Amino acid sequence: MADEHDRAMSMTGCFDADQHAVDQQDQLPGFMEPGFRKRGWRLVDADGGRKALAIGDFVSQLSFEEPPLPGSFRDSILRARAGEDIDPFQGAVGPVRSEFVDRDCRLEFMEKEGVESFLLFPGAALEGPWLADESDPAQLYANIRAVNRLAAECWGWSYRNRIFAAAVLSLRDLERGLEELDRVMAEGCKVVNLVPGPIEGRSPADPCFDPFWARIEESRMLVTLHTAPASHVAYRAMLDGLWEPTNPTGAERGLCDVPSAFMGFQMFNERPIMDTVAALILHNLFGRFPDVRVVSVENGAFWVGYTLKLMNKNHAINYNGYWMGGRPERPSSVFREHVAVTPFHEDDIPQLVDLIGAKAVLFGSDYPHPEGLASPVSDFLEDLNLEEGSVIEQVMRTNLERLLGRVGT
Repeated sequence: MADEHDRAMSMTGCFDADQHAVDQQDQLPGFMEPGFRKRGWRLVDADGGRKALAIGDFVSQLSFEEPPLPGSFRDSILRARAGEDIDPFQGAVGPVRSEFVDRDCRLEFMEKEGVESFLLFPGAALEGPWLADESDPAQLYANIRAVNRLAAECWGWSYRNRIFAAAVLSLRDLERGLEELDRVMAEGCKVVNLVPGPIEGRSPADPCFDPFWARIEESRMLVTLHTAPASHVAYRAMLDGLWEPTNPTGAERGLCDVPSAFMGFQMFNERPIMDTVAALILHNLFGRFPDVRVVSVENGAFWVGYTLKLMNKNHAINYNGYWMGGRPERPSSVFREHVAVTPFHEDDIPQLVDLIGAKAVLFGSDYPHPEGLASPVSDFLEDLNLEEGSVIEQVMRTNLERLLGRVGT
């Protein structure tokens, strides 16, 4: 067993389910259509004389000159989770590296790190609340098209069959959403990302969205649910003023700002993904579309066990209740077949494997984010705590390889 584990610890050819682009300041504005630039992606003057990326009323706080270095928050985050009373988001900064912004440099760097292929998500485009904006659908989808055009041109939908950029999508206007899905699909896109949470008060598995899921199933595209501040908008609308004053400090806040630890407890990370996965399963999406697969990305994993137990319980005790979309099979079984999870490296991954099976667990490094891993493979393996080499190989490579194989790679 030790020899098998040692072999796994030195493995290469891994498939990483969570990497990010680092956008240059002037990239996104250049992809905006002329009629939508006033409220779309643009550069503005911000504090300290710096230029910042803005969209709508939101101004990004990301530093484009000296971003936090990959993995630089890791130690402080682990210390905070262990009980130390510190600000977990602190770490070293440095200049933008070539592998942050250039696809060939990224591939060269990843090959040295032991990564063969990876899913690539936007950088600045996943920050802020803009994907939850319902006020102007035409503007929203123009902003989405700019993000996707940048991804296609600068990274490629399946560059060298190794970088698989995820297209950003919203179903807030189904007709426009389907148009954008068809557009990126025609360009060769193989992965689309939805923000976890309700869609204008509807479940993403509401049968009204079946035209979207029918296209996903027919094309065998992979759907990811990557954590995003836009998820918080719906939860803040539901909960603001219910448990605490709406704005206890009196300060101006952006739509996605978390005003307190309690509100963060209510609406950050785990709540949106738990509710979304439960909706997909209990509203019988996978009963209607059995070939659809979804992946939870950068939402961690400690929510999984509780969600499975609660879904199974309510599936049983509400047998004669209302089943939108039809009554599903046992929820925990549906989860294991249709949902994959990228745990945080510090999660109890052996426990997750026991809960949902090894084939539903994916390696994700969150490179090059500061809360992620500086050395994706070696750092993740260091915390993996799995002994069986064949299981490690599934998590580190073959599970995502299989899911991508479903879309013709």
